[in-house]
Amino acid sequence: MSQAIGIERESETEFGRCNRVAVICHTIEVAIIILAYFVEFFKGARTFPYVVAVLAIGIAAPAAEIVLLCKDRNNRLIKYILSVGFGIFYTFVALTTVNKLAFVYAVPMLIVITVYNDTI
Repeated sequence: MSQAIGIERESETEFGRCNRVAVICHTIEVAIIILAYFVEFFKGARTFPYVVAVLAIGIAAPAAEIVLLCKDRNNRLIKYILSVGFGIFYTFVALTTVNKLAFVYAVPMLIVITVYNDTI
């Protein structure tokens, strides 16, 4: 997948690898959540404007991360966009959902952000 978005792995630093892994995981998780909302729309449980709002909010951060990743793999801004972007997306979903299990969406992202090994 990383070759598909134009990222070579040869001279990749550890931080660049962390950025690449985090962006790929974040994109996959958001895509799965959006896909689940489209399935609910086709079942009649969600309205189309709500699904479009989830799509718009969900895709904004991964799109920005991919653009920054293609420009510079070691960009420190990526981890902050990832954290804040998913935080906004998760907050919107958690506050507007009717499903009591929406808190589960945060668990994979907690695992993803551990690739940075930040102590602060």
